[in-house]
Amino acid sequence: MRAVRILSAVPESCAPESLRECHAEGLLHFYRSIHEGAASVTHDAGGAIKTGKDMKSLWPARSNAAYGGLIVASWVLGIYGALRILTGSVHMFWDDGGAGRIAGLNLDADPMTLIAVFAWAGATQLVWGCATLGVALWYRSLVAPALLLALVEQSLIAINAWVLKPVADGHHPPATYVALAGVWILALGLLSAFWRKR
Repeated sequence: MRAVRILSAVPESCAPESLRECHAEGLLHFYRSIHEGAASVTHDAGGAIKTGKDMKSLWPARSNAAYGGLIVASWVLGIYGALRILTGSVHMFWDDGGAGRIAGLNLDADPMTLIAVFAWAGATQLVWGCATLGVALWYRSLVAPALLLALVEQSLIAINAWVLKPVADGHHPPATYVALAGVWILALGLLSAFWRKR
């Protein structure tokens, strides 16, 4: 697994009276290495500064082998991510953002504001869905924290929709029922992420 390693920029051979010059030299080489795409700054046996280009990709190495939980947890996260991509796309690209045709909300009063809010929420859902789906497929060592964040998200949606800020006319869009079910499903998925395979 590639990692970004930044070690001391001061060679061990530096004399105390020349520490300022050594620090300046170390910083110069460090920033030069960043500019050239290098990802590590180390010293050789003689104390000379050397750099290496360890960071060869935008994406870190896949971490599926480091995951020790049940595979069902990654399935739960993957399905959640795919659904988030789907709902985000609807909110982003449908003419009414799904506010009327799916949520059943009244668009007579101020339709453009409501549709715009749905589009803003859809942008977040779309990106978050891509992130969680990527974790489920390639970075499963992060499945547990991703499921925890998804559980917090759905819990907040359910609390706001049913307790703190329900719709005045008592209407509950389908997403509010999905949030109630999602809390339990994500909680079970999170528990399975900690269930070690024997």
